[in-house]
Amino acid sequence: MQFVREGLGQMEGLRAKDARVALRGWQNQEFQMGPQKILLDKKAMQHFLERHHPDYRRGEDKAAQTNFDSRTTVGELTDVVREVLKQNRDELIRRGDRGMYQVEGEVNGTRYKLGMNKGRVGQLYPLEG
Repeated sequence: MQFVREGLGQMEGLRAKDARVALRGWQNQEFQMGPQKILLDKKAMQHFLERHHPDYRRGEDKAAQTNFDSRTTVGELTDVVREVLKQNRDELIRRGDRGMYQVEGEVNGTRYKLGMNKGRVGQLYPLEG
């Protein structure tokens, strides 16, 4: 999976309702990490799409914005989350479901940052080079 970097204002994007349509039928995911469960919910997936997917953009890019490849599917994003969580299993167990923190992982040659907030995945985006 590749990511693209778009300059400020180059993407107009679609409305939030389009991300919700893309998520119809998609179910919240729970990932077991030791004694705790980590939640990936529709709210987070909608955020990923609206902030970092060119086809579902809501608003303009930030000055330093990274985006998923436009061909990236919701299923592939779910797989990326699963893989980054697996790569950071020990850290997630150690830090638990308290507070906010970020972890990084690599999937198919692309590095990602994943943000946790009290046992819930709330952030995912590709990192540059």
